[in-house]
Amino acid sequence: DGLVIVGTNREGQKLDTNEQVNPGMIVVELANEKELVIQAEVPEFVASRIELGQQAAISIDAAGSGEISGEVIELGSVVRRQSQYSQAMVRDVTVSLPSDLIPELRSGMSAKLDIVVDNRRSALAVPENALVYRDGKPGVIVRGDEWTPVTLGPTSSAGMYIVEDGLQPGMEVGL
Repeated sequence: DGLVIVGTNREGQKLDTNEQVNPGMIVVELANEKELVIQAEVPEFVASRIELGQQAAISIDAAGSGEISGEVIELGSVVRRQSQYSQAMVRDVTVSLPSDLIPELRSGMSAKLDIVVDNRRSALAVPENALVYRDGKPGVIVRGDEWTPVTLGPTSSAGMYIVEDGLQPGMEVGL
């Protein structure tokens, strides 16, 4: 008795019937349900900022336990396409679960995983639709219909662009 996990090919896709395998590839693996972990795919640009031992917030609706804390225990070293038809490049990440919660869980349950890779306090940010490009440089229209160039930082989790330079707190930006 037990749960068998089907192996994956070089592209990270589940092996299928009549698919060619090479020596050393894992075709099937017997899962140890007493040592469950969460496996996820993260975009490559984010994965480069994740470290082993980093804390992760986990929500598992089926367990009804609210948000629990886990830890990144493995970060894949291979960058691959998310799927055969996707251009998105991802890496695999594995997060541990608290041992006292494992008896309530079953393999295959879905989970939401939040790993904070950057935290900025008091940052100024603008939505993408507020950006106006002139001569290939980003800027915004401030009150008075004046175009002001800005230096953009990374995007936030809400899809906003962090403004590194060019705006001051309290300035009104046109959308």
